[in-house]
Amino acid sequence: AHEHQSAKERERAHAQEMENLKEENRAKIDEASRQLQEATAEISKLRSDAEKLKEDSNNMAIVSNNMRHRVFSLEAELATASERTEVGSIEAARAASEAAGKLKEAKAQVA
Repeated sequence: AHEHQSAKERERAHAQEMENLKEENRAKIDEASRQLQEATAEISKLRSDAEKLKEDSNNMAIVSNNMRHRVFSLEAELATASERTEVGSIEAARAASEAAGKLKEAKAQVA
């Protein structure tokens, strides 16, 4: 009878040990599941941040190209204005020269 009781106790102790292991495993699985959810959320956030950065980068490139185009446009306007000024100066010098010539002729006629 004593051996029978001892065997039953061993069986109960073994069953309790198995139950404890199951509980530990459940807890480990729950923890791993929680960590996986956190990692998935973090990956999702990082993807979203990366998309936003890509969009911002594309917008900056567009702004940069627009500014470059505006600089080229202003440089062309400046070159055109500079040419006009140069032509205007030459014409003004020619007119002044003609006026000086006419003045000289008028003075010669007066004298």
